[in-house]
Amino acid sequence: MYFAISLLLALITLVLVIMGLRMLWRGDWVVGWLKGNAALLIILFALGLALLGRDLMFYRQMEQDSTIATLSMKQLGDQVYRVTLAVEGETPRDFDLRGDQWQMDVRLIRWKGLMEWLGLPPAWQLDRLRGRYLTLEDESSKPQTVYDLASHEWNVDLWLWAHRSGWLPVMDAQYGSAVFLPMSDGALYSIAVGLKGLVARPLNGPALEAVEAWR
Repeated sequence: MYFAISLLLALITLVLVIMGLRMLWRGDWVVGWLKGNAALLIILFALGLALLGRDLMFYRQMEQDSTIATLSMKQLGDQVYRVTLAVEGETPRDFDLRGDQWQMDVRLIRWKGLMEWLGLPPAWQLDRLRGRYLTLEDESSKPQTVYDLASHEWNVDLWLWAHRSGWLPVMDAQYGSAVFLPMSDGALYSIAVGLKGLVARPLNGPALEAVEAWR
């Protein structure tokens, strides 16, 4: 869905750029000063659409409470775990986390106005994976491990800009509720995403035992 939207925005960008260039090179600049400025605005708007389309390619359509990834872990030492994140459709990635718990954050996009009326579904992108310590003393004194999971190119992060400024009237860019559960050797968790954020569930014995002991 979002790949098709990106292609559509790229096509609109191309058309607008061609229109803007034709306006720039057609007519008398003395008479057409306003036309020239209008053409530049069209080109800038088109480039903005192109950046929007490119950024949206990294987001996925949300299917309510669908499992999007699994998280497995192996203990390497005291409060050190190698965590393997396997997102559906992607190559698994390994991260070394320090602490007693893992936490994952997610970015959510909900559409408003015209986009909502057109039926554009909500979208998500994993944001961060980090290790947490159970005690405040450990949290303040021991090494922290935080990994950025969000994907964007050309230093363009439309979601972050929309989240901070709230300027885009058609896009509601918010953090979903984070999820955190204990790390344990051999534990396996599933991760699902919904309209409010992430939900994690233990999938095997070590994970169930760790959750029960934590609670």
